[in-house]
Amino acid sequence: MKHFALSLIILTLSSVVTAQEVQNIPTPVTWFYLAVEEGMHAPMELDNETTMAIALQKDNQAARDLMLNSFNVIKRKIDSLTDFTILPLDELEGKVNYSRLNMPITGLKKAAKSTDYQQYMRIDISIRSYKSNTRTQSVSDPTQNGVGIEGSELNVSNANVFPQVDIVVKFAGADGKSTEKLNGRYKHDESVAITSTSLSKSGWSMGLTQDAEPIPYYYFLEKAAEDLARQFNELN
Repeated sequence: MKHFALSLIILTLSSVVTAQEVQNIPTPVTWFYLAVEEGMHAPMELDNETTMAIALQKDNQAARDLMLNSFNVIKRKIDSLTDFTILPLDELEGKVNYSRLNMPITGLKKAAKSTDYQQYMRIDISIRSYKSNTRTQSVSDPTQNGVGIEGSELNVSNANVFPQVDIVVKFAGADGKSTEKLNGRYKHDESVAITSTSLSKSGWSMGLTQDAEPIPYYYFLEKAAEDLARQFNELN
C-alpha cells in the first residue's frame, strides 16, 4: 500500500511538471515592451519625442514602427529557427488591453482570465550599455566663446559604451501561472563613442548637444533573437 501511495505521488508530480513545460503551439503575446537606456538614445538615433512615446506608450508613428519592426525581427527568427510559433501582436485585440501604440499591455494572469488559449507569453526588450568609460573636460567662463552665461561652466564628456540587447520572454499556461523564463542576449564587444556637452552653474545642469556613432540596432536584435531561439530548442 505504501509503495502504491508513493507511486501515485510520483505520477502526480510528474504530470504537474509536464503540464508546466513550454508547448510548441501557436502562442499569443499579452505584453510587448521596449526599454531603451538613456545613454543609448543617441546611438539608436532616437529623438526625445520618440523615446517619450515609447516610455509612455503614446501615439507616435516612429515609436510604433520601431516596436513593430522589433517584434517582427523576433517573430521571424523564432518561427524560422524553431518549431515554435508566435502569433501576431493583434491576436488578442478586443480581448485584452492595448496601448495607444497598438501594443498589448496586459499581464499573463489577467489575459488568461479573459481568453481561452492554452499558453501565453510576455516579451520585454531592453537596450543598454553593459560597461562604459567616460572622460569629462570643463571650460570655465564659456561666455568667452559666445555660449553660456557669466559664471557658468561648459562640460564636454567623451564616453565609450558597449551596447547590450536583451529579449526576456516569460511563459504562462492556460491558467496564467508562470511556467518558464528565457533571456536571449547579445553583447557587442566593440565600443560606441558618444560626445555630450552640457552647461552647469550653481548646482544645475542643462544638456546642450549629444553626438554618437549610430549602432545597427536591428542586427544586434537579430543576434539576441538567435540566442533566444537556441534556448527555445533546448527546451525540447
